[in-house]
Amino acid sequence: MAKPKMVDLWLKKAGRDLRFSKAALTLEEQFFDEIVFHCQQSVEKSIKAFLTLHKEPFGKTHDIGELLLSVSKIDAELSKLLDSSKILSKYAVAIRYPDAQGLDVVIDSEAVNRSIALAEAVYVELSSRIG
Repeated sequence: MAKPKMVDLWLKKAGRDLRFSKAALTLEEQFFDEIVFHCQQSVEKSIKAFLTLHKEPFGKTHDIGELLLSVSKIDAELSKLLDSSKILSKYAVAIRYPDAQGLDVVIDSEAVNRSIALAEAVYVELSSRIG
């Protein structure tokens, strides 16, 4: 079975988001909001690549937990393995805007390092499964 082109396009975007996050760490200015956002994007796009490969539909969502419900239809163990990445969903939208009221989100170097580690783990795992 040939892999649909869209799978590779999703995975390429996911890899670019992850590489951008790592590169932003090397800058003199702290871009913590941007880094965690791109980590979330990497995870989201990696999962969408996996779902596309398996022809499992997904809606327009940034919610990693919702996407993992779709993954569980294909592979419940994989969904459990990726479960810790759900925490990145909180970085998808609201933190990008200056008027994000009521968010209980602290983005410090620990959160950035955890986000990069999660994004890398998801990307590596799903890339290996996609081939």
